[in-house]
Amino acid sequence: MLSGSEVISELNLSSLVLKDLDLSGKRIERCILSQTDLRSVDFSGSRIRLVYLDFSVLANCCFRNVKLYNTIFAGSSIENCDFSGSDILRCNFCGIQCRETLFDESDLYASRFIASSLNRVGFKDCNLKQVRFEQAQISEADFSYSNTEDAFFETKAYKM
Repeated sequence: MLSGSEVISELNLSSLVLKDLDLSGKRIERCILSQTDLRSVDFSGSRIRLVYLDFSVLANCCFRNVKLYNTIFAGSSIENCDFSGSDILRCNFCGIQCRETLFDESDLYASRFIASSLNRVGFKDCNLKQVRFEQAQISEADFSYSNTEDAFFETKAYKM
């Protein structure tokens, strides 16, 4: 059903298990995929807008060259996924557990990774303008050639 449609919109697919699925080149809009288990799903070249993927598990998924707008990944577990070469604008990755994942050569404008755990994550040659990493635990991440000076990495101390 999902693979055969060019446009996937206004569906509630919460708590489903989606495995070995080809959704490349699709337009996915206004869907709820909260608490979904996505394994080896190919979203490459898709346009994804206003989609809830909060508290989901994403493993071995391909998001290469995707246009992601206002999509929520908050509280999700993301492992061994590839978001390289994508436009990831105003997306919410707050509180995610992310390992061995690539965002290389992506535009992450105004996205949020607040209070996330980022382990062995690639942000090489990314646009990080207005990206928020406050209270994130970042280890073994590659930010080379990215504009880290335009991102927010720590909170300012407030005086009482």
